Amino acid sequence: MSDGPEASLYQKRAGMLAPACSKLIEACRSLPSDVMQVQLEATLRDVIVPRTHDDCSLVLMAAPDAVRGDPEG
Repeated sequence: MSDGPEASLYQKRAGMLAPACSKLIEACRSLPSDVMQVQLEATLRDVIVPRTHDDCSLVLMAAPDAVRGDPEG
């Protein structure tokens, strides 16, 4: 994660990812890529960019449940 979106996606005091990261990963697993693209752009524009004065970049990778070995996936 670059230092731009860090303020919104990483809880520095706790040393862990913010709950928003889990929501983004789950959405990536469950939504069609075109829908996810639109939602990710909106999240960057409406949530992350207003909280930073730096550039913003975000790469999101999430394996589908079937790839992770989930028997229901």
